[in-house]
Amino acid sequence: MLFDFLFRRRRKPAKIGKADKPAEPAKPLTIEERLEEEKKNLPSAIKNMIDKDPSLKERFIKVAKQMEADGVDMSSPSAMRKWAKANQKKIREQEYGTIKPIVKGKEPGRNDPCPCGSGKKYKKCCGANK
Repeated sequence: MLFDFLFRRRRKPAKIGKADKPAEPAKPLTIEERLEEEKKNLPSAIKNMIDKDPSLKERFIKVAKQMEADGVDMSSPSAMRKWAKANQKKIREQEYGTIKPIVKGKEPGRNDPCPCGSGKKYKKCCGANK
């Protein structure tokens, strides 16, 4: 799944020894920064795909922002997968619009006049080969 970078757990900070000074609390990474960080671990084919198509990167970021807005725990891979599965239809509709099914028109009967306008019966004109 291409959203695996979102599902990985964040690395735990290193333990501080007694002699070490406590470091300033690290500010949380933005989604864009996280994507760039995780992109280093991806296979080269996927890296190239993301680099060539900036809209793909925007889609990743958009979905991650929707997750955060819906209150998904971004450190829990299972919660993120559950959200992605539940919102899969909604995400596709936003990307591609609502998909309408193709409805086949009613075919004329054998003895009906041919729709081509020849005046012959359908069975003797356009329907002869069927």
